Amino acid sequence: MFDPVLVAFAETQPPSEWEEFQKRYVYCLSNERIFDRKRAQSQEGITVTAFKTLCHGYYHQWEDEKGEVRRVPLAEKWLKSKQKVVVASTGYLPVAKAFYVSDNGEVRWNQFHFPKRTDPEERIDAPIEFIAHMQYLFGDQFEFMLDFLAHTIQKPEERPQVVPYSYSQEQGSGRGWFDKFIEKLLGEWNVGSTKM
Repeated sequence: MFDPVLVAFAETQPPSEWEEFQKRYVYCLSNERIFDRKRAQSQEGITVTAFKTLCHGYYHQWEDEKGEVRRVPLAEKWLKSKQKVVVASTGYLPVAKAFYVSDNGEVRWNQFHFPKRTDPEERIDAPIEFIAHMQYLFGDQFEFMLDFLAHTIQKPEERPQVVPYSYSQEQGSGRGWFDKFIEKLLGEWNVGSTKM
């Protein structure tokens, strides 16, 4: 059986150049795991052994003072490097950047983030079909849902006092579509759902 974390981690090829390689990964001291900065911050890191395995075949080559070609596995060089990015632990803090300092002075890898947008400045008018479907799903609670979604995106650090609940006895009403929409909007790692 495949480990989904390893499979997802392996989907992005390690860089072959040392300069890019050393900036790409983050080493977490508390759980001795490695995180890939090219992947979602919410990811689970992988073990050092798994990291070495995934980076097998990637080497740093150079000529020594005698003119002999030397080479060392990039993963091994990175693990020994004093320039690698190291954090004490991970955390989940919506208002912070990718790295932040906790109240006790630890540097942490922030696992909260929204999905990447192609152009955050670009404003998109809501299509009529979207508005009509939202009105169909939520009826007189439509404005509340829009306000809730806007607040969630604009102030992710504030916990809501209420959580919307949408239920229908009928199959095929489009609530599954709404679940997928919310996952795309907020990131599936920030969303939970229940089955009845």
